[in-house]
Amino acid sequence: MTYVEIVALCVAGFLAYFTWGTLQEVRRQTGASIDAANAAKISADVANATLLASRRPWVGVEVSLMADIEATEHKYSFKLKYTTRNYGTTPAVGVYIHPQHVLFTPGFDLDGTQRKICELGMNPAVFSMGGHDLFPTQVNETPYVFEISKKYVDISNEAFREFSVEDAIITSFNPFIFGCVTYRSTFDNTIHRTPFSFQLVRKDPKIVGNFLSFNTSLGTIPMQSIYVQPFISIGGIRPD
Repeated sequence: MTYVEIVALCVAGFLAYFTWGTLQEVRRQTGASIDAANAAKISADVANATLLASRRPWVGVEVSLMADIEATEHKYSFKLKYTTRNYGTTPAVGVYIHPQHVLFTPGFDLDGTQRKICELGMNPAVFSMGGHDLFPTQVNETPYVFEISKKYVDISNEAFREFSVEDAIITSFNPFIFGCVTYRSTFDNTIHRTPFSFQLVRKDPKIVGNFLSFNTSLGTIPMQSIYVQPFISIGGIRPD
């Protein structure tokens, strides 16, 4: 090998090493750039979510009684009122209440049923049915009347008797009102949901703060003796 060839070989080796080093540096910088870009995107997403959360409507709902629970030979009549309020900073459009009422019985899947109601409310075809609009701090009251037949009460009690240890005579019942409120923001078409669930109970006349079930022997029940108790669902959906 001549001197020129040796020099050329050394130069080629140096260039190869330099090129390899350059590629490594490019890869390192490219990786750092990707990491920086990902971090910037995450920060931007968090900032955008925070901005939307602070500039969107938040609709809450409460349930209250409007009259005594009337008892006839065949049914009980309930007259309620849904009160929706916008706690957010922008208007809520198309606020729609999807209510349901049941008697609590063993094995009834309250969470699953409520989830289906909320999912149904997310359907654009259902959502476009109507509703009312709420500006920030605005309140709207919606009457709601439903009936529970005494035959339904008997079916509920029979279900409880099947789960009782003894052949007990059960004459009590527990009405539940639950469902979902759907609405959207004026800034986008995202449909938001507020699930709710309440239980109607009787105030114990002997013990303050204690509550009782309804009883078929009571007849018409005065509104003053009834408490609409929020029912906290552990496995249900959350407002979004």
